[in-house]
Amino acid sequence: MVSSIQVMEEGPLHTNEVHSPVNRGVNLDTLINVVDLTKYIPDEPIDRKTMLRFVREKLGNKLIEETADKKAIISLPKNSRQIRHVAGSKLYKALNYPPNKKWKIRHQASLLNVSQLIKNSVLIESEPNHKSKEKHAAARYHHFYLPIKVRDKLYTARIVGEEMNDSKKIKPIDVKLYDVIIAKKGTSSTATQGDLRVENVPFRITIAEMLKNVKDSNDQPYVNHVGLSNICYTVLDEIMECIFWRFPSKWPHWEAVIISIIISFELSAEI
Repeated sequence: MVSSIQVMEEGPLHTNEVHSPVNRGVNLDTLINVVDLTKYIPDEPIDRKTMLRFVREKLGNKLIEETADKKAIISLPKNSRQIRHVAGSKLYKALNYPPNKKWKIRHQASLLNVSQLIKNSVLIESEPNHKSKEKHAAARYHHFYLPIKVRDKLYTARIVGEEMNDSKKIKPIDVKLYDVIIAKKGTSSTATQGDLRVENVPFRITIAEMLKNVKDSNDQPYVNHVGLSNICYTVLDEIMECIFWRFPSKWPHWEAVIISIIISFELSAEI
């Protein structure tokens, strides 16, 4: 079921809407801690064997952390194949492509401080295992997000966890770490520029800002910052074309009025 949440910022034309498979109860106004990974950034990429040894020895049975929203407890899987996947990531080929050196370094820094990432993350989306024939043990995949900072740049981190068939219906959700994925490009608003320039000073941003330009499991944006779903834009264009084509000077005014009415009656969630 599609979840639709609206958060008013500066009036009806500055609405954030979630129109994607977001879990119920996600509030775009919720403030999330920004985790600073700057001191964990290695000077050079860590080789594969060293990274795998770190995951096995330093995390191993020690990694058992609860998420910030208390929805899940995440631990490292026991299976050696799954552990190698955590160390290497499903983006292994892309991360090891020479031009992506800085991206790979950020990914490795996230594993070096994965405990803090988990403790500051929130559950945004859950989906069933669509590859159950290949992966028999996993029942669902859960996507946790948090904002991270590297020097003066803001990124979004996604923690992917597997809920196993033998742990279904346990609350908080018993999740095995599957992957940690850092956005390749950073995004930040003018509201956080000052915070990003200051070192060692914690700050928070909203879930809405964290999910800006982030795509869901269906490869669609989580947050629509104007407040209308794609189909509503189509309907709006049809209305404007049919009614106001003779009066182009009045188009901007009436477009704003119609958007306001649609949002007020929450038609974007109904259509």
